[in-house]
Amino acid sequence: MTGKSGCYTFMLLLAGIGMIGMILYLVVGIAITLFVAGVVVSIYFAATAERRRAEGRTLGKLVIIPVLLFALSVPMLIYLGVTLLPANAFVAR
Repeated sequence: MTGKSGCYTFMLLLAGIGMIGMILYLVVGIAITLFVAGVVVSIYFAATAERRRAEGRTLGKLVIIPVLLFALSVPMLIYLGVTLLPANAFVAR
């Protein structure tokens, strides 16, 4: 029976590595989604600026939306880019 315990340990190790990979995949997906949402909101605000100006309105507190989206996503993307990309990914050969 001692032979089977090593197999269970190995399967638990594989499951743990798989879970870590899934968590990293989820974090990267969330960071990219937040970044894209920040870009889209910023483009929308820029595209409607003339109409708002003509109506005499301003963004007011809505300006916090893209700032918050970028503030959440950019540090995650930088950290993940530094830790997950190979060290020589951008070195000219």
